[in-house]
Amino acid sequence: MSTRNRFSVLWAGALRGALTLMLLVAWGCGGSDDSATQTTDVTSGSDVTSGRPAPPQLSAPLANDGVKSPVQVSGTAVAGATLSLTISAGGTVVGSASVTADGSGAFVVQMTYTDQPLGTALEIKVTQATANGLSDPVNVTVTQGVKGSTYPTAAEAPKYTGGDYTNMQIYDVANNVYLDEAALLEALDDDQVVYFGEKHETAPVQALELWLLRLMTQRHNDVALAMEHFQADEQSVVDDYLKGQISKATFLANSEPWNNFEKYWMPLVEHMKTLGRPVVATNIANEALQVIYGNGLTSPLAFFNSWDASSPFDAYIPPRPLPKWDDTYQAYFETGFDYTVHGKDWGLTYQEALDYFTDLALIRDRTMSYWIASHLQKTSDRVLFVGGDWHVQTGIATPGLVTAWATTITRYALITTTPRADFEALRAATFQGRSYADYILIYD
Repeated sequence: MSTRNRFSVLWAGALRGALTLMLLVAWGCGGSDDSATQTTDVTSGSDVTSGRPAPPQLSAPLANDGVKSPVQVSGTAVAGATLSLTISAGGTVVGSASVTADGSGAFVVQMTYTDQPLGTALEIKVTQATANGLSDPVNVTVTQGVKGSTYPTAAEAPKYTGGDYTNMQIYDVANNVYLDEAALLEALDDDQVVYFGEKHETAPVQALELWLLRLMTQRHNDVALAMEHFQADEQSVVDDYLKGQISKATFLANSEPWNNFEKYWMPLVEHMKTLGRPVVATNIANEALQVIYGNGLTSPLAFFNSWDASSPFDAYIPPRPLPKWDDTYQAYFETGFDYTVHGKDWGLTYQEALDYFTDLALIRDRTMSYWIASHLQKTSDRVLFVGGDWHVQTGIATPGLVTAWATTITRYALITTTPRADFEALRAATFQGRSYADYILIYD
């Protein structure tokens, strides 16, 4: 986990052999900082003819670093000198400020500028005015980015409010710290898959999914969205809608969406459509499940594994045979198993019912993980998967099974959400030594 880095530039020089100009540029505010300050020394002279200040000259190229508004600029100059600063992107001024050095020559100014797309080259121009005249501008080029901060307590950490969530905070479970959104994005940068576990039809949760999707797609141009909410056999319908080949009404009529899909999850799809980025349908076809249910109380997994290439579902399900679940998977499944509504009324014993429904859960997880892994293997994309909390939390179910299909998928992160009242219990909870998530989004 990287904490906030600061980008600093040190200009030191002499005016008439005596003036020293030092400019320190600090990007971001608050939080901890364990990074070394980057400096570049420059020298300055004076215009012998006019006596006015000569601009400092850079002695070495400046290294790029992540930067984001606001910008705090501080340092020392001639006592009483006026420093004029501008920040430009592509020749357009996006921020400006001026400050007067105090009697000791110290100055500090906070600059706000309009954030630009990640990777944009920004130019800072600083001009010094003294009794001897006005110097030419000094140009410093850096790259627009984001550097994040960590916070030891919730009281110090920022809170985010969106359309359906308020006072959201980001908690890093492994490091027992809170993050700002920039630090979360940095932490996720190297992950091939980000798994977002949701409580279905819970407005703050789906709003936070959209929040994260927007941030990830702003930062990276290779994000694909994978969803539990679409069956794999509806992929062509999803693709047609993303390409603008069918209307929204046709899409909703033909993609077999979940109840209340338009209210809770359609904004995710619309966002990806706007960007021209893929949405991956991952779930097993309802028709296949109906055939399994219709087979009576025979092991669902054994029946599923008996389907050969002639099965009408062959193109939409993973290769068979699927391995049987292990004790860890069933024990995890059992934590949410309700015998009274799953098997007791069928006349099954507790163990028979547990085995039957563990089979069904495994078939679903193996199918979703197969389509996630297939997309990763066919593309260079990173994937944000949205699915139920049970499939994501601990990493035992869908995430762990993705790595079984694609052994190169070794970097992933687990995100879950909770109302603030339930946070302490979730933070402390483990299953066989596993935390339930890497990051918890807490909301009021």
